[in-house]
Amino acid sequence: MLLRANIGRRYWRADLAQLPDRAPSTRILRRYVETLEENRLEGWGLFIYGANGVGKTHASVAILKEYLKRGYSCYRIPADELKVVYIENKPFDGKESVASRVETVDVLLLDDLGKEYSGRGSKWAELCLENMMRKRNQDNKVTIFTSNLSPSDMGERYGPSTASLFKEAALVIDYRGPNFRDRAASKRLEEMMQ
Repeated sequence: MLLRANIGRRYWRADLAQLPDRAPSTRILRRYVETLEENRLEGWGLFIYGANGVGKTHASVAILKEYLKRGYSCYRIPADELKVVYIENKPFDGKESVASRVETVDVLLLDDLGKEYSGRGSKWAELCLENMMRKRNQDNKVTIFTSNLSPSDMGERYGPSTASLFKEAALVIDYRGPNFRDRAASKRLEEMMQ
């Protein structure tokens, strides 16, 4: 189930219980999960942004797993793969392509938005994103985005039309906290020194 959802092994244990209790963003994410069915029916996703290593992907995968537990189809894709998916039309399974899966899955996690290659002046990657979002929004499909870019940076990067689509269907979460990657590496190093 996790492999089919394209969730990497590092995140298989991701759980909302592991998030820091004191963070306002954690309270919002837990409330989102409490109202998961309502959010799904209304097509409300999340736009989780913040610095590197604070746990945006961990938190978003934990939410994706909550949708999986309830029987919804889910898929995670790094944003830098989105353009390639449309160009190469890679197969997902015998019945559909990855591009089709991205557009039709009940819940999509588009991870690290803003890190994809967009080329110089072509705006093709931006157009792929906008068209995908438009299709998903029209069908009330939930999309969860993670990014290092703030909402205002998103507007500058992708233009006002795409920025408007974000506002239409995603609750914005400013995700702050310590760098978990630094802490995990330090902890592992300490364990090895004992």
